Amino acid sequence: MSELTNILPSEMPWLPIALAILVLGLALLVVVRFVGGLLGRKKPGRSEDIDLTIDIAKLAATGPPANAPRLEILHTPMRLAAIVVAPAGRSGLLPDLAHLGAMVDAIAPGMKAVVDAHLPLVRRWPAQLSAQGFANSFFSHAELPGDGGKGSPWCAVAGSFKHQGNRFLVGMICRADGPNGIGQITVPREEAWLEVARVKS
Repeated sequence: MSELTNILPSEMPWLPIALAILVLGLALLVVVRFVGGLLGRKKPGRSEDIDLTIDIAKLAATGPPANAPRLEILHTPMRLAAIVVAPAGRSGLLPDLAHLGAMVDAIAPGMKAVVDAHLPLVRRWPAQLSAQGFANSFFSHAELPGDGGKGSPWCAVAGSFKHQGNRFLVGMICRADGPNGIGQITVPREEAWLEVARVKS
C-alpha cells in the first residue's frame, strides 16, 4: 500500500482509504451471505419439511366396518380412519411400516387386526420431544369438525406407548356411526390405553 501511495498524486490522499474500505466492504458482504446461507438451510427430516396435516374430509366417511374386529373408544364402536406414529425423543427412530402391526398391538391387544381390517391412513411423523407436545400438534394438524369433534362422529386420541423397550407416540382418528361427545382425548400414561381403547373380535 505504501508503494501505491507514493505514485499517487498528492492531491488524492483519500484514495488509499477508499480502496481499503471497498475491499473490507466486499469481504464483509461475502461473509454475511455465506453465514446467512448456512442459517437458512433446512436440515433433512425437520418437521417443517414434512406435511403433517391430515384432511378429515379425505378420510373414510363411514363408521365401523362390518365383519371386522371392533375398535371401541370409551366403549363406543369406531372405525380407525387414520393413525400417526412418531418416535419419542431426539434420537428415536421408527421401524418400517411392515412392522407397524406388531408395534400397535402394544397399545391394545388386537390393534394389529384393526389396522389390517380398517385400512386407515398411516402417517410417520418425525421425532417428538414430549407426549403433550405431540398431542397438541396432532390435534392441531387433524382438525375435527364441531367442538374438537364433540357433536360429530369423529374423535381423536393421542398418547405414548412402549414397544420392545422403546417409547413411541401415537395419534388415532376414529369415526363412529353417529355423533358423540368424545372429542379429543390425551391418554395420560401408557397403562391408561386399556381404559380408553379396546378391541373386540
